[in-house]
Amino acid sequence: MHCVEKFIDSFDFHHFSCLESTNMTAKDFATKSTTFLNKGIVHVFYTDEQTVGYGKANRTWCMKVGNVAVSFLWIDPEVNSVDITQLTFVMSLSIGKTFESFGIPKENIQYKWPNDILISGKKISGVLLESSFSGFKGNQKTPYIVAGVGINIQQAPDKESVVFPATSLKEEGYETPTAIRFIEKLSLYVKRYYNIWQDKGFKIIRDSWLENAWCKEGTIIIKTNDKKKLEGKFLGLQEDGALLIQCEKKNEIYTFYSADVFKT
Repeated sequence: MHCVEKFIDSFDFHHFSCLESTNMTAKDFATKSTTFLNKGIVHVFYTDEQTVGYGKANRTWCMKVGNVAVSFLWIDPEVNSVDITQLTFVMSLSIGKTFESFGIPKENIQYKWPNDILISGKKISGVLLESSFSGFKGNQKTPYIVAGVGINIQQAPDKESVVFPATSLKEEGYETPTAIRFIEKLSLYVKRYYNIWQDKGFKIIRDSWLENAWCKEGTIIIKTNDKKKLEGKFLGLQEDGALLIQCEKKNEIYTFYSADVFKT
């Protein structure tokens, strides 16, 4: 739980016709501008075209025409690795609630650990959290967080470019809002759930995420960065957002902070 002065009050939107990456632009802004240091203000960077997008594990992320690429930037003097993990769930929940506001039934929305949002079992959105320090205020460096979000509105990525089935709002037959309309509504939910997290802590966020967790029943496969595989049962999330898996063969419980998750 965090102090009241760290609540989100308002947003400052920055629109571009073309960028290499909204996350890179946000980080560059944080290191060169003093205006983002105002507490309670989140800077929002979005673009019509993104040419060098990237996701988890530095994987290439291609933004197709009509989709959304947006990054949220704010300061957090007390940021730590646990907060970064928990904020991924805050952002995922905010995206899911935005989808609901555009008429997508809640039961069709799933949250796939650690940072994906699915519709009808196919990926439609992802979150990438990054943090670092600005160089302002003399020798005192200020921690900041960038939350990058990609939304498939009009088109899904090419099948050969993804490791998990993907879709778009258009392909699923749902309303296809303009980028700015989606981003403005998403910002309202980011404010709501970020402030809930600050005020009430992570439990309420975690419980809401778990209600619509993907594959919370049945067996899943975990692939780690060193390419090791583990098959087991989804048990839930730790208090810090880590994934808990029970390996039935060894009857042991494993904890993961970074991995890819697939169905058996």
